[in-house]
Amino acid sequence: MFGITRQFWAEFGSPITQIAMELRCPSVFHKVLEFEAGLHPELKVKGGQLKRALKAALSECVPAEILNRKKTGFPVPYGRWMRHELKERVWSDILDSSGLLHTHMKRSAVESFLKSTETDTSCDKELFGLWVLSLWEKEFLNNPLLSLGDENKEGKLRAAG
Repeated sequence: MFGITRQFWAEFGSPITQIAMELRCPSVFHKVLEFEAGLHPELKVKGGQLKRALKAALSECVPAEILNRKKTGFPVPYGRWMRHELKERVWSDILDSSGLLHTHMKRSAVESFLKSTETDTSCDKELFGLWVLSLWEKEFLNNPLLSLGDENKEGKLRAAG
């Protein structure tokens, strides 16, 4: 779509997949996630039933029809954000010429895509994803303390902390 180079996927595709980078609404306090991570797998999933420990803990205060209903998503107003409230920031962040996106994507293709999103609402989530990728890149890949492949990363982090 954006002329992403093979080098980009060779360098970053695997790490991104390995850390399961996804776009999700924050759903739970980190202490709960840390607690759940330490639970035995059978307490989490058994016989196709997910979140067993959580459901058991909530069973006396949350009705069964809520605990056992199908998963539903949260409506996210991507279109309104991308074309109105956040448009200038999104475009600025994505078009930042110092970013990884321009090392591995054709600027003309990115600009063309951005222009098309002004009227085409079918790519709102993709635009949001591209923006998040640009923010992630600035936060983690352009940070000299966190750069990938830096053998001295641990020492720098200890010295900075």
